[in-house]
Amino acid sequence: MAEGLTAQGSLSYNDSKQTNTPCLTSNVPNAPAGTPPGPKDNPTPVGQCITQVNGQPYTNPYGVLGTAPAFSPKLQFNGRVRYDWNNGDFRPFVSVGANYTGTMRNQPASFPDGNSPTYNPPTTDLAEVLDARIHDGGCVPWRGERQLDAEFSVSNLTNNDASTNTSSAQFIKSEVPLRPR
Repeated sequence: MAEGLTAQGSLSYNDSKQTNTPCLTSNVPNAPAGTPPGPKDNPTPVGQCITQVNGQPYTNPYGVLGTAPAFSPKLQFNGRVRYDWNNGDFRPFVSVGANYTGTMRNQPASFPDGNSPTYNPPTTDLAEVLDARIHDGGCVPWRGERQLDAEFSVSNLTNNDASTNTSSAQFIKSEVPLRPR
């Protein structure tokens, strides 16, 4: 490399898969035979995995065997390049860098799809896919008289508006975007 040039980076490859599928088990006994149906009527026998709640299908909140866990992108990496040089009494530099985060889900694969246009969810826990995103930036210092130093930096140089987190809490889809440039 050239004198004054520094490059650094890191990479993470994650191929995790869920290896077990625990479930929520019923602990409410069924109404005795011959009694009219009521709020205590439970379609799931005690000790069995709950499959419906209030007559609606209930999916396992702990995920699906063989799927990737939530917030687990396959690929993440970052890189940064910095160039330093001498200019009289000053030692200025220029630096640029970027972070990449691959596609991931915000909930286990068993959760209802939050992007389905026909689904009217009985829950606020919807699975949303967070698209891959790049966050980049750079900085340039300035030094003046009387030991005055300043550094100008830019974050999200390409003004990417990707979501860093998506939620369906309170039955409203909300996204947290990358901070604008």
